Amino acid sequence: MSNTRMEALMRLVSGSKLARRQQAARLAQLGRLIAWLRREVRVRQTITALAALDDRQLADTGVGRGRVEFAARHGRDPAS
Repeated sequence: MSNTRMEALMRLVSGSKLARRQQAARLAQLGRLIAWLRREVRVRQTITALAALDDRQLADTGVGRGRVEFAARHGRDPAS
């Protein structure tokens, strides 16, 4: 195989490796986005469920009305 053909082949192979790495990076980014969306849906469902409780029920769980979103995202506030 001539030197120029070998160089052309090497460029082609290295280009496809780059394309595969870029595709893998895009898939990883998509996976992170999907995971974030799933978590956000769960958090919003939790916020809705907690907001539906009356103040006494919320107090029984140790969550104040103003801390519903914080509790849904991070758990109960250890300071309260």
